[in-house]
Amino acid sequence: MNCLNLEDITVRGELGERTERGRRNLIEGTPRTYVWDEEFNNEWGPEHPGRWLEVMSLFQRYTGEAVPGLREDAERLMAHQCADGSITFDRDVGFFHWHRWFGYGVALNALMEYFELCQDKKVLRAAERLADYLASCRWALHEVSHRHISWFSPPIRGLVRLSKYVSKPEYLETARWTTDHLLSSLFVTDESYHSTSIMLGLVGITDFCETTGENRYLKRLIDLWDKIKTEIIWVTGGSPENYPRSSGGSEPCTTSDWIRLSLRLWQITGEARFMEAAERALRNQLFFEQLPNGGFSTNCNIDQGFRAHEAGWCCSFQGTLNLLNVARFIYTYCEDEIWVNLLVESECTVPLASGKVKLTQKTEFPLSNKVQLRVEPEKKSAFVIRLRIPENCEQGNVVLNGEMVACNMEGGYILLSRSWQQGDLLEVSLVPQMKWELETATYEGELCQVEYEGEVKLTNRVAVLYGPIVLAIFRLAHGCDLSWVYTKEYREVLDTGGAAFSRFDRSCSDIIQWKGGQFVTHRIPDKIALHREDRGLTLVWESSFGQGSRISHTVKMLPGLPLQMECEERITLAPTEAKKPIQSILASGVRIATQKEANLDITFQPGLSRIASFNYPPVKVATGGSMKIPEDDEVLNNTGQYRLSNGAVAVKCTYRGDVEAVVCLKKDGWTGVYLSPFLPGDKISGEERTYRISRRLIIPYS
Repeated sequence: MNCLNLEDITVRGELGERTERGRRNLIEGTPRTYVWDEEFNNEWGPEHPGRWLEVMSLFQRYTGEAVPGLREDAERLMAHQCADGSITFDRDVGFFHWHRWFGYGVALNALMEYFELCQDKKVLRAAERLADYLASCRWALHEVSHRHISWFSPPIRGLVRLSKYVSKPEYLETARWTTDHLLSSLFVTDESYHSTSIMLGLVGITDFCETTGENRYLKRLIDLWDKIKTEIIWVTGGSPENYPRSSGGSEPCTTSDWIRLSLRLWQITGEARFMEAAERALRNQLFFEQLPNGGFSTNCNIDQGFRAHEAGWCCSFQGTLNLLNVARFIYTYCEDEIWVNLLVESECTVPLASGKVKLTQKTEFPLSNKVQLRVEPEKKSAFVIRLRIPENCEQGNVVLNGEMVACNMEGGYILLSRSWQQGDLLEVSLVPQMKWELETATYEGELCQVEYEGEVKLTNRVAVLYGPIVLAIFRLAHGCDLSWVYTKEYREVLDTGGAAFSRFDRSCSDIIQWKGGQFVTHRIPDKIALHREDRGLTLVWESSFGQGSRISHTVKMLPGLPLQMECEERITLAPTEAKKPIQSILASGVRIATQKEANLDITFQPGLSRIASFNYPPVKVATGGSMKIPEDDEVLNNTGQYRLSNGAVAVKCTYRGDVEAVVCLKKDGWTGVYLSPFLPGDKISGEERTYRISRRLIIPYS
């Protein structure tokens, strides 16, 4: 299976916009300042210049435009090469230091990428000298602990690439040696392993297997992929910085290389599950990890609902690099077959054996469930087009040149074999399905019992999938609060209470007070159940409070984007004694964050935690008129609707039922709107009574 050259494809739509945003940030933003940062380069060796050289070489191929200063940066990198072939800067920490060795691996692959761009033998010679140095030192792997072995695996890929140009058996021998050590060392102890270096090593092993034909490693590699997918990777495709357990914060570098590893395994095996994993991680986690400026966050936490500041020293390079790498897999080909693997607006030229074929794909998937593919071979010719139906979707109508056609489905692809000619237009509609998915890779929070499909299961968060999209995530141990919503940006901005060790209170949709006590829905409910219905999915939970009172919630998730939810809260007040009367009820709350904190620590020790904070724009609210910044405890007009927005994310709510007051609360880290069956100051009867509030929430995709 062949990938396209970057010169032969143009990506548009959201992926194209994100790729361009990432490119601009690398050139104009903070990442450029890290390339020759003395402190970083002293410790990490040539890693940062290498990352820059690799991604900019690819962009020069993709855009066809010379990158200013690229040649000069390559010369500067090679000028730091020592007589023994290593590349060092002002301070030598010794090759045994895993950070330096990691940097060697990045630099070797970058030199090969730049050589393949410029074909300068001087660059190839620099790569050869660095590889000679690595090969001469491979004996040192015997002295490396299990947990550090992954840091020594990034050179595998560059060694394999170099072996295609320089016939020195020690390059593949060193790659094989490192492969044996990596595969035999991973997860054999309870120690933590650096996830990014693991992924770079595993990607390199796919190259080694493909180049040498030594597929004895492939089974072990796939077994590791399965273990990581099942035990570590989140429902969104995210991954922590350290395996097997870390804090809830993801590492965009690892997400990127998880996508790359999955794509390579698909390319080798053709198994659909690898492509599905890559697409899910791309559309959900990696897009979430990209910041509005085009860079990538240091810490993206779906459990705390948080993105931290830009990691301009690594993740912004690797995340953007991966967006380019994904472009190469939108279309693949072999002999007389074209594979359309990802529904992404784009155009390309595919070099089949029978001649070149231009393809133009138009789609707004996942916002729209239709795709158009215009096929323009340079001459009329027979070949096969395979178009992939995304995960959790069903095939709808297939129309060719305005007429419905029947086609076979094979391995998740619809297959059309015919004689194609200029102007042929293929149109395919999709039918995304909704389903619950229980998180299996859990790091934070207590596990909760959930009734689902006739069984009681343990988990701490559940996701709503719509096709390959993670439409929403509910944190069960936090009162089933909504911590993730699929929007274009700021999927985390709904308030979810900040970090486990932060000063912010946990989020809560209900606040019920009585004399001497208070109930808030930020704990594990008494009962939780998931249901599948014709119109969508339903989450039901119930909690008790006070002296026999209870509150039950029903949330129905409707199919499609933007996210739409139908909610009902039922509050049943038991008869109360005069000395413990209910004083106030604020229910059905929706909160948008104004500030968030995330725990970046990987040790789970509060005293050692590193807290990062992030400020969001002020929240405005309206109940029919213009938006305004509200006051704390402000009673809003009761119009049956309200809008809540911070300019990046908005919530639209219509409501009915036992609502007498609409109250805005404004605290340190959030602003929210609550509904109450009582006006402020009302005396609440001690008799048993049930109050019902129904809402419809829409969170626009923006």
